Amino acid sequence: MGNKKSGPDVFGKALEDTLARSENEGASSSTRSLSRTAILEAYHELEKRIKRPFACGGTIDITNKQESSPAAKKQKTDASPGQASPPVNLFWATEAESTAQKLVLPYESTSALQHLVKECVPATFGRGEADVLDPEYRRAGKMDPNNFATSFHPADFGIIENVERVLLPSINTEKQNSLWFRKLRAELYNLNVYSGPSGLFRKHVDTPRSESQIGSLVVCLPSKFKGGKFTVQHSGQHIEFDWSTLSDAAIQWAAFYSDCEHEIETVTEGERLTLTYNLYVTEPLDVFAAPTNIIQPKSLPLYGFLEGLIAEPAFMKLGGVLGVYCSHAYPHSSEHASDMLPIGLKGADLVVYSVLESLGMKVKVLPVLKHGERGGEKIVGKKLWGSRMEDREVDEDMGDDELDGLLDSAWKAYRIKGITWISNPKHSELALTYVAYGNQASLGTVYSYAAILAIIPPFDQRSGSAKSS
Repeated sequence: MGNKKSGPDVFGKALEDTLARSENEGASSSTRSLSRTAILEAYHELEKRIKRPFACGGTIDITNKQESSPAAKKQKTDASPGQASPPVNLFWATEAESTAQKLVLPYESTSALQHLVKECVPATFGRGEADVLDPEYRRAGKMDPNNFATSFHPADFGIIENVERVLLPSINTEKQNSLWFRKLRAELYNLNVYSGPSGLFRKHVDTPRSESQIGSLVVCLPSKFKGGKFTVQHSGQHIEFDWSTLSDAAIQWAAFYSDCEHEIETVTEGERLTLTYNLYVTEPLDVFAAPTNIIQPKSLPLYGFLEGLIAEPAFMKLGGVLGVYCSHAYPHSSEHASDMLPIGLKGADLVVYSVLESLGMKVKVLPVLKHGERGGEKIVGKKLWGSRMEDREVDEDMGDDELDGLLDSAWKAYRIKGITWISNPKHSELALTYVAYGNQASLGTVYSYAAILAIIPPFDQRSGSAKSS
């Protein structure tokens, strides 16, 4: 994920070529297009889906573990980039036992696993203020954290930092977003075992343990099982986490808001072992650099919708460009902007960029001038320029020609039209300062917005172009 050094010229050429080609879409009688109503509905739905991501997830490889099946080998490339984990150790003891028991996952023998399953107690669930035991609604075992310990810690693999980037921006204020305030703290809540052939947990919404809890993190440990699909829903959208295929080959995880409805479908075979962590908002002790992105794009609710839209032959059949103004504030006109973006994207912006890139689109974060639009054209910077001070005298009421001259010398840009904008601009930064002359000399300013631009190839070129993600 990043703007490549050779990107500006290559991306700009593709940008201009695509928009020139798409200008002819609809002019040819042989080109079938979606109806205007269908197009607007699709864009409205896309805008709605990128506003507030509610869940994310990923996969961590296990070191020194041979892939146990052709399916596991095939899906190995689906694992998110990041540090691999050694086999996971679980230790537990009960009041009746004087020594701790140990289970290594993935397991070589099921004897220790079955011992752990027997030591778990039936899991309850919250209903109002009460804890309820109802096997028809939830059939699972649990162990409280004071009875077990594990060698796996999500912070060791960058999981918490990545969840912060997706989920925290949606609950913070504008000021907190712009200042990169707040962190997440993960507190181990329990170990759960869903056993085949009947383990399940029907649709429910978790009860937050405190006002500072904003969500949950579920980590699926490497133990072979079938079934047990995990579905998370929010505001009419849903995302499915099917962990069964890689169940004995990787650690898999999902994080989501507390107000999300979720369920675990029936585990038909094996033992589905999960660690659940409560996620609490805290104030940071220090400022950290953006972590390596380990979020799997397929785990994001936006992925399925965009994948379906891009697979539609009548959607931008001749190609086009999607534009999404960044919903969060970034120092995109600072001296170090090209080093900070796109790696520093967060929240909805991170989701949009990651999903589009994973679907095989050429994607770039570029500045768009607040001033100078004419005839539907947008002035898009050829790269993330630092804020410029131009020693050039122009009239106070600057015309198009003077602006063009100013840009040619100080702020190289494309003048393009035909971008399909999904959102409206929000956060502007000073892009250019110059001397303006009217009745007296004064400083003139031009501002820019950061935007994510994605080149959508013609349908015959994008069919099957999605990358493994």
